[in-house]
Amino acid sequence: MKAGLIDPNEGHARRPLVDHLTDYAAVLESKGDTAEHVGKTAGRVKAMFAGCKFVFAADNDAGRAAAWLHSLRRNTAPVVLPAGESFTPAAVAELLGISRTAVASAVQRGNLAASGNGKARRLPRVTVEALVLNRARGYGPETVNHFIRATKGFCRWLVKAKRFGSNPLDTLTPVNAAVDVRHGWRELSADDLRRVFDAARKSGRRFRGLTGAERYTLYLVAASTGFRVRALANLTPADFDLCAGTVTLPAGSTSHAR
Repeated sequence: MKAGLIDPNEGHARRPLVDHLTDYAAVLESKGDTAEHVGKTAGRVKAMFAGCKFVFAADNDAGRAAAWLHSLRRNTAPVVLPAGESFTPAAVAELLGISRTAVASAVQRGNLAASGNGKARRLPRVTVEALVLNRARGYGPETVNHFIRATKGFCRWLVKAKRFGSNPLDTLTPVNAAVDVRHGWRELSADDLRRVFDAARKSGRRFRGLTGAERYTLYLVAASTGFRVRALANLTPADFDLCAGTVTLPAGSTSHAR
């Protein structure tokens, strides 16, 4: 650098990346992104930087990032499960090296057995065994792509905000999700939907606190609107116009606040 000239990026280069990330999260919030979307985005960026040991802007390296992302996809040996027939969520979180929130999400997503609430919450051994095996399996390509998209978006913002001279992770490319499909999805036919509705309406058992008739109504709204689980959970009676036969979801309840 020539004498008397100041590098506009120098001050930002001395700031830890987590400080920049806090500013980026605030920018996303100001744009109207939901708290859930902002939290997931910041969490993925922070996880990559921690895994790659990126602390400052100069630490960013596409090769190290690619190696870390590749390591996520490798299967590992399952952790050894200690003796016991039931475990607390906190103990399972420590065993798997994840948060209690992640444990709760995995149990709900897998429809795994659990009992009690709050401090009395317990996970039976069969549930924990399933979580251990699932944790040992490498991440799918779409999950890895979430890390890539979140981190590259953050780096693009750093360049646009003149905090980086260039995007050091610009060469990272998404993984081809078609080569490793973890969950096969297909569109339900009219007959499929009819069977789901009939089964729910005739069901005599409660599931997650809902009767069969309540689940039938919920499934009908979901199929008619295309709203996802979290969007459906945010609906209130005021969102329904029974005369017009419509339901409107408030923008703040959608993933991108639209």
